[in-house]
Amino acid sequence: MNDWTVKDVLDNLSSLSGWEPLAAPKYVPHALNPRGPGSAVGLAVESMKRHMTSEGWEIFAGLESAGYCLAGYEIVSERRGSQYVCKRPNLTDVNDVLKFFPNLDTVVVQDVREWDSSRSSFREKRAHFSNVEELRNRPDVFNATILKDAHQDPSYHSRYMDSTGTHAVIHYYNADVVCKLAPYLRREHLVRTYHTLDRDLVPEFKPGSERKGCLLSGAVSGAYPLRMRLFEAARNGLLPCTDTLRHPGYNRAGCKTPEFLRTLGDYKVAICTASRYGYTLRKFAEATACGCVVITDLPVDEKLPEIDGNLIRLHPHAPLGAFVNAIREAVAKYDDELQRWYAQRAMERYDFRVEGKRLAESIETLRRNYNGSKP
Repeated sequence: MNDWTVKDVLDNLSSLSGWEPLAAPKYVPHALNPRGPGSAVGLAVESMKRHMTSEGWEIFAGLESAGYCLAGYEIVSERRGSQYVCKRPNLTDVNDVLKFFPNLDTVVVQDVREWDSSRSSFREKRAHFSNVEELRNRPDVFNATILKDAHQDPSYHSRYMDSTGTHAVIHYYNADVVCKLAPYLRREHLVRTYHTLDRDLVPEFKPGSERKGCLLSGAVSGAYPLRMRLFEAARNGLLPCTDTLRHPGYNRAGCKTPEFLRTLGDYKVAICTASRYGYTLRKFAEATACGCVVITDLPVDEKLPEIDGNLIRLHPHAPLGAFVNAIREAVAKYDDELQRWYAQRAMERYDFRVEGKRLAESIETLRRNYNGSKP
């Protein structure tokens, strides 16, 4: 069977008709605006520390480590002058944010789904950001937001970006796929980041002699056709030395990421399916950092920096026997030295502080070149 590519993913996705990219909002930077503390701010959701999975908080913790100030419910915002420190908690009104940070020239707003209190969900209602539309009236502030799941609710996200004058969109996945799923986006104003991990939470590397076989984990739904097929095969005892772990569900009853990392660290192999969208999910980096060989249906031309060699790629429509053979071979040939090397690469490349610095630099590059030349 031929290799599975990004083009194959695109060919299997429906197109949204009648959509055009949103018009690019004006950006008129203040040439004399001093760069320094308070010039870049992230509007974050503190309660995401306690979400089932921690990546939504890590992206802002990474930006903070790169010099951003954070604002939001339960977050103490800090402004440093030449001789004083001024602190204020719970900045959720954008008008207050703009006043508190007078030198602001860049703002990154968390994915609107994570804080919009008008939507029924498990999320913290008090984290709602009000008057975000005021950002459209401030063309001197470069305004970026996060779009995690491009396939969800295009009307909702496009209305938000239009009403707030969003200059740039931060995304996690292949840009061709993202733009097909969300055709209101401007390709030239996308900033890619990758899902992160906290290297301090990665368990100590265990040799293969102390590890079990293969772990198949995650949500089972129509978005993951291969995962559905493999879970059914595992249930019927058709996958060798494979344990299954169901997704615990999304909530904010406590972060399950540390526990999941410890579980991954007990296995030689992890099956990480990429969904029908070919998404480069967080589990690829997590499993590699925890010492697992990764079996996946990620498209062959969607490369993972530093750790792509750790991936065993199979076509999502490959016969079950191909997955059985891949599991057996990967378990039998597990190489402690090689997996320790890939684990170190993953921790060095995908730690949230490292990726946060890279993301901050990418946002700054786009800000400086948004109008076609440096401000």
